[in-house]
Amino acid sequence: MTQNMARIVATTSLGALLACGAQADFPGGKPTTGATAGTTTGGDTTGSGSGTPTTSAAVTTSGAGGAGVSTTGAGVTTGSGGATGSGGASSGSGGTGVAQDSGAPDVGVDKRAADLIELRDALKNLQGFTYTSPCLFSDNGSDVTTLAGCATGSICWRTSGLGRFAETKTIAIGGPAGHVYDIDLNVLGVIEPRDYPPAPNCTFMPMQPLTTISVAQCTDGFANQGSVTFNVYQFAVPAPAAKFYFNDVSAHPPHRVDPGDNKFTFSVNAGSTITFTMDDLNGGEIRNCTISMLRSKYTYAANSPFGNGTPIMAPTSVAQPYNGNWFALSVIDARVR
Repeated sequence: MTQNMARIVATTSLGALLACGAQADFPGGKPTTGATAGTTTGGDTTGSGSGTPTTSAAVTTSGAGGAGVSTTGAGVTTGSGGATGSGGASSGSGGTGVAQDSGAPDVGVDKRAADLIELRDALKNLQGFTYTSPCLFSDNGSDVTTLAGCATGSICWRTSGLGRFAETKTIAIGGPAGHVYDIDLNVLGVIEPRDYPPAPNCTFMPMQPLTTISVAQCTDGFANQGSVTFNVYQFAVPAPAAKFYFNDVSAHPPHRVDPGDNKFTFSVNAGSTITFTMDDLNGGEIRNCTISMLRSKYTYAANSPFGNGTPIMAPTSVAQPYNGNWFALSVIDARVR
């Protein structure tokens, strides 16, 4: 019994002496830039020796008489006297572990950052899309390409024969298959108003002015063309299928043009193509002689694909006041579903 006790005391004293000698210059364990320290056991790592901390992503070190540091992912656990791990758990020997804030990035923030990159590319053809319908001929076929002699309420034509004129423009939406984009879109411009078919065919989008040009969603905005021959401005989304009209008013208007600065929200599948159609039905459009639209009351959202709180402006390519009808689209904000 006496011999055994003496052997234990001697062994313990020798271990302590060796440990102190190994850490004499760095009481807390010498820092290193090594990728690993220790050996793995049951999915964790267990180090032996000097108790040196490391910059490895998932390393546990244990020291004899030193201060061990365990890092798992971005989290940090510190222990006095080292730490050993087995089967996914770590335990400190001779000390108390302290959990610290991991500092791990917010998953939601990372996803939004990735979404913004995707949206900026997928919606690049929609952002800034501009349509102009210039006045070219008067009702007697004379040139009216300038505002000289322009009279409010007068009519101009796109063709010298003063016939019906219609055209379509396409807007390709990019993005990976299966994604759906919810878009807050601004329509800024000056357009001749039209009364479209009443509900249930057409309904105004939320927060529209109604008495001046407003955005409406219709099953078929052409349905009343037999009685209303003012110009149709149709924005057709193929999927999810929907048709929007940019110049609806609540009552049949006289000859005039209206300034518009309207916002509405719609959805569109990635990889689809939106079709815009302007059809003047009876061949003419009301001239704009005096109305200028330089800046929207809206700004880009604080975290949108195309701006951070900056003003939405009319394109510099559109002279003000514009001699005809025009509008420009701006993506205020968008989200990926």
